[in-house]
This record gives sequence, C-alpha cells and structure tokens, in this order.
Amino acid sequence: MLPEAKSATPWKTGKVFVRCPRLSVPLQRNRRHSYDRRLAGFSAGFHQRPLSRIWIVIFALRYKYTSAGLGILILLFGGLSSRRMSTDILPRVDSPEITMVWSYGGLNAAEMASKVTSFAEIATLNNVDDLAEVSSETSNGMGLVKLRFQPYANMATAQAQTTSISQTILRRMPAGTSPPLVIRTRPSSVPILQLVLASDTMTSGQLYDYARLNLRSQLQSVPGMRITLPYGGSARQIMIDLNPDALNAFGLSPAEVSAAVSRQNLTLPAGSIREGSHELPVEINASPENVQAFLD
Repeated sequence: MLPEAKSATPWKTGKVFVRCPRLSVPLQRNRRHSYDRRLAGFSAGFHQRPLSRIWIVIFALRYKYTSAGLGILILLFGGLSSRRMSTDILPRVDSPEITMVWSYGGLNAAEMASKVTSFAEIATLNNVDDLAEVSSETSNGMGLVKLRFQPYANMATAQAQTTSISQTILRRMPAGTSPPLVIRTRPSSVPILQLVLASDTMTSGQLYDYARLNLRSQLQSVPGMRITLPYGGSARQIMIDLNPDALNAFGLSPAEVSAAVSRQNLTLPAGSIREGSHELPVEINASPENVQAFLD
C-alpha cells in the first residue's frame, strides 16, 4: 500500500507530481518509454517514405564488394571508350539534305539559271517525294540545287530518286551538259585543311594534273579523309585559234571547224589480227596524241 502524499502541485497539463521516492523511478521510466515511442514513430514514418531516391545508397551499403566491382568496371570501360571515341569539330548530324552540282563550262550565270538550274528545280519538285524546300545558287558555269527533306524522309530513297531524275532530264539540257554530282550534305562535313601547291618548274596544267592524279590518290588512303577536286589549276585542253580571212576564203564557219575536229578525235575499237599462232593488236589513228597531230 502506497504512503500518503503530503502535498501536490498542479502543472499546466493538469497532472500531479507526487513526492514519493518509490514512484519517481517508474515515472522517469515512463517518460523514457514515451521518448522512445516518439523516436520509433519518427523512424517508422521515415521508412514509410518512397525509397526511389535512396535505393542506390542502400544497395551500396549492403553489397560493398559488388558496388566496388561495378565502379571499377565503369572506370575501365569509360577509359577505353574515351580512347576509341572519334573526335570532330562538329558532331555527326544526319540532316535530311541533298545537293545537286550542275556544271557547264563557258555558260554565263543567266543562261545557267534559265536552262539548267531552274529546269532541275522543277523536275525534282515534281518527281521527288517528301520535299520540304528547294533552293538554288547559280554562277558562271556552275549551278547548285539544294534539296531539304522532311525529318521523316527516307534519305536512301530520296537520293535514289534524285539521281534517277537527274539522269532522265539530261536529254532536255543543253548539248554537252555533264551529269550532276548528287551529294548527301551534312553539317559536320566542313573543310578543316587547305593544301596549296606551287612550283617553279611545272606549268599550271602540269601542276593541276599532279594534284588531281598523284597527290589526291595518296591522300585518299587516309582514314576518314574526303578530298574534292583541286581548284584554281588549268585543266588539260587544246585551244584552237581560227583565222577569219581563211574561213571567209574557204566559206567555212567556226561551227563547221569544231564539228570537223570532233569527228577526227574519236576513240574506236580496232580489234586484232591472228596469223598462225600469233595475235597482233590493231590500232586506229583516230585520236591525235599531241597538238602537232591536229595540224597535220
């Protein structure tokens, strides 16, 4: 039986603190238990929260060796990938664009635009699928037709259609028009190096032939290299100067002289002659080998 309490002091909570040595310990234990219960409730609420943000921390703490092994593998493969990764000025972007390059030597910009470039634009608009925009740039003897396609376009099909239609309309172009170059353009295909050639002993024509035939073939073997034709040189050609007085005397026109030169500069198959066990090739002198042969 508990002893009588001599006095009691009311708290704000309405509870009574009893001055009794036997009851002081249980009261302290009850307070400790209530504090533990509050901590338990807080921790329970913390564990009931979604673990989507801390699951990797729990996994790393629970499986230490596995996490260490995964980290080493990531570092190893990351280092190997960085060494093998190709580098460029711009990232590789496959933009849906195609460029047609038309060339006709000696034709001015106005005639090039009216007879070649504009006709190529109309033909591609009517026969190529998934076109978004067609634009062109024309200069003396050169015309660029730029085709921009929709993002969902199949570029392999678009390039095939562009190539086929350019070969089809070639008959409608002026006589002597060469087939166009159909190029798949990319923003990352930019020139990064220009090589200039000069010589004190070679002519401009010889220097052009050396750059086009010898140097270009050597540089083409470099991996990832794409080289265009050399610019600024003189291509191999023969210029014929006509005498107006001689033309009037013989009643000839420059067009007739040009046609006669074309008929005398032919590449024809000749065949061979068999005699017994021997077979001899036969050559036809239908294409002059030098300038003096034209005069003869």
